[in-house]
Amino acid sequence: MKTYAIECLQLASEDVERMVEAYTRVVCEAAFDDFEPRSSQLIKPISSHQKGIARGSAEREDFIARTQAWALSSKENFERLVKFIDNWLSRVSASHPTVVCRSEDELD
Repeated sequence: MKTYAIECLQLASEDVERMVEAYTRVVCEAAFDDFEPRSSQLIKPISSHQKGIARGSAEREDFIARTQAWALSSKENFERLVKFIDNWLSRVSASHPTVVCRSEDELD
């Protein structure tokens, strides 16, 4: 993933490292690991994973609830979440996935 981001997307290696660290935190905190291979070290053995689309759903629901509370806590947070979702919708597709954040500013 790092090689692809640096060589194909021409992102700075420092930005890629920060994005990967942030992604790792999201996966570990929210169990949003549906895109991780079964051999991934990021998958928690104690999470509520099941086979199919229900895998990690309890953790994702909790993460979404906390994200909503954060977004509603201030106008700035709400605007940041809307921008993130706009980026996600315009950049992520099942057939051609790409990096959602393309800079450190976007990652913030």
